[in-house]
Amino acid sequence: NTLPDIIDNIKHVNKALQHEFLVVSNTQIKAKLQISILTQVFNQLITNTLQHGFSNLESGIIKVFITTDRDNSRLIIKYSDNGKGNSSNLEKLYDPFSDQQSKKGLGLGTFIIYNLIVQNMNGFIEATSPDEGGLMYKITLPIEPC
Repeated sequence: NTLPDIIDNIKHVNKALQHEFLVVSNTQIKAKLQISILTQVFNQLITNTLQHGFSNLESGIIKVFITTDRDNSRLIIKYSDNGKGNSSNLEKLYDPFSDQQSKKGLGLGTFIIYNLIVQNMNGFIEATSPDEGGLMYKITLPIEPC
């Protein structure tokens, strides 16, 4: 399976079908990936987008762009949506229980994502809220060639 195939399957499981979902990969590199962990990460990203970013939004757009750095030593995944965004609270985004005021979840989604990427996969994650709205996560993972 390729990473775009896995993300596409997660989209169906999460019932994100009414929203536009675009996955683009400009790399053909073969690498060992921790698929079960990446599946958890994307499940959580999509769940957060649907619960928080797309609540009261009928036509959301989720984009996933997959590439590598110049020397093919890191996989770079950019996940973005056009939802509500979170520009006022980005510094607390990965704190546990950070969305308790909304009562739409336990507030552990981004905390789990952060720990899976940083602790389990030795990667990095950075969130921004672009001027055009929504949230964008940049995930950088070391590549272990096959």
